[in-house]
Amino acid sequence: MNLPRRTRTHILEDLSVRKFQSLLPEQWIYRTPAHDYGIDGEVEIIDSNGYTTGKKFLVQLKATDEENETKALKLRMKMSSLNYFNQLEVPILIVRYLAKSGSIYTRWLHSLNPNDDTKAEKSFCMLFREKDKWTDVSAEKRLNELEAYHSIKRHLLQKPFLIAVKIDSKASLSQYTAKFATKIIGSSKQLRCPFSFSLVSSLDEKTTSFIEIFDEEYYINLAGVGSFRAHFQPPNDTADLDRLLSDIYVALAFILQRLSHVKEAEGLYDAYINSSSLRDSKPIFFSYIATKIQLNNIPDAIKYVVEIEKKSTNKDDGFNLAQFGLSLVISQTPKEQMNAVISAYEDLIESTDDPLVLATYYYNIGNCLRGNDYNREAIKHYLKAAKTNSDYKLRPYWKKELAGLFFMIGKYRTSNKLYAQSIESENTPENNVLYADSLMLAGNYRQALIILEENATQLNVRNSEWFLKIICLEYLISRYGVEVQKKQGEAGREFIEKSSEKEVLSFIKTKNALCPDSQFFIGTKLIEREEFEEACYCFLVSAFSDEHYKPSWLHAMGCAFNANLTGLLSLILEVASRKWGIEIVSEFFEQFPSSGEFNELALKLIQHCEEYISTFKDNQFEVRLGGSESSNSIVLDKVTT
Repeated sequence: MNLPRRTRTHILEDLSVRKFQSLLPEQWIYRTPAHDYGIDGEVEIIDSNGYTTGKKFLVQLKATDEENETKALKLRMKMSSLNYFNQLEVPILIVRYLAKSGSIYTRWLHSLNPNDDTKAEKSFCMLFREKDKWTDVSAEKRLNELEAYHSIKRHLLQKPFLIAVKIDSKASLSQYTAKFATKIIGSSKQLRCPFSFSLVSSLDEKTTSFIEIFDEEYYINLAGVGSFRAHFQPPNDTADLDRLLSDIYVALAFILQRLSHVKEAEGLYDAYINSSSLRDSKPIFFSYIATKIQLNNIPDAIKYVVEIEKKSTNKDDGFNLAQFGLSLVISQTPKEQMNAVISAYEDLIESTDDPLVLATYYYNIGNCLRGNDYNREAIKHYLKAAKTNSDYKLRPYWKKELAGLFFMIGKYRTSNKLYAQSIESENTPENNVLYADSLMLAGNYRQALIILEENATQLNVRNSEWFLKIICLEYLISRYGVEVQKKQGEAGREFIEKSSEKEVLSFIKTKNALCPDSQFFIGTKLIEREEFEEACYCFLVSAFSDEHYKPSWLHAMGCAFNANLTGLLSLILEVASRKWGIEIVSEFFEQFPSSGEFNELALKLIQHCEEYISTFKDNQFEVRLGGSESSNSIVLDKVTT
């Protein structure tokens, strides 16, 4: 007879829970959660008088039968678990139970750091040491660490934040040991320093944040949440001591920035970065820029990047770093401050005669101008980049971006030629639909339709705009019998006001089927006859021909609604909300009488459009490095205002 069998895994789990609970102070409460999503327990801290403190932490228990202690103290877990744990806003204690010895080792999950632990693409390895073994003082130590964690994770940093300083007498400070000790202690007493340093001879269970100086190395740990380790050269004079002190403060600024205490980080950076040997290091480079961007201090960020580039001895590395830094600043700079970025590039242009570097500066000025809708000026700088470095003409992205700029200023034939050249190198559905768009606006309706029908369904992200343009092109070809048209300008409102419907239709057929005013006029006439479906097509053509005129979109929505074309209405709402913002949905519904039914429909459509818009990456900025043969790119998130 088969009976249920208790596995060794279950036995180990029970042993680890009972062992850990037995080690906790008797006042503390251990609870087992009803639902286990990787969390095995919750501990609530009760003080010695029996009062609740409001302090809690979660527990992840990991038991092992491994007899080799070195192996047993290495705990490998999935990155998916780490990602999940990081979403929980409660400290998590990782408990390692060694069944052979009955020992318990503990570490906070937030103490993971590259100095002690390793991370791979799909997993991480947490290393436990002898200091992590549970002893009689471990509960007190974990409580102190918990309080320090909450102190540094607060929205406002508790000041002064206490940090112990331990200096090994055998450290490479040599005869400067005492002098440095007095320097670092005294520095924390300066105005607005967020820290208070105290010299200690050893790190005990009450020590939660510390700076340790030994050999030719220093290690900073703030409440186990942020750490920094670096080497230093043995000092030869007091100037070297000042540099080491600056390095430590810059490292502290780095940790604070990562913990979102950016105002305090900026204060330390401003005071110490210019005298620090860490000034040119990549981690500090990006942290400093991020700090200034977060505080909207764009000029400081730009000045710093320019100085780094000018001082760089390794021009290839320094140039790419400066390029990436300025691109990062661009991606986060509000439009009203973009002139400062352009000025920075112009300053850099004055400092170099390297054509490859110059060309990249011209190209990126073009990017800045393009982002601010100065399309004609952007074109000039794109062309200047190619003139300075002809390799740009071989780069598909340069052709594609230049094609987009010509499209924006209404030079559709030049645009489709450049798109066609780009497709020769990168024949993707994304490039093809842009090519078709330029063909459509240039009057090549049949060719545009064929390309859109072949590629619109092949895109990585569904884009309803292309399906609407397919509908418009089918309508133009079937209604007016025009497949190719050499457009002859727009009719103008004066002409339309004086003309009959027949005369406007003749203008559309013979001169310009994409004339926005003409199509809008015909749409209004069709509404009068309640021919809503065809009217909807007219308003869509008008909308795509002049995307700055919102009434075309609202009329198209209304006609689709009246014609009961729910699928078409959904497409129009999706495209219009992406172009005009989600407010256009509520604006459309304002024409209807207020009722629960319409309100419910409006809310559903707003939610639907929000979900549609979220599938696009309109808030991203691509940084490109390298040439036509080795082009690399990094995607950054743009600032949102």
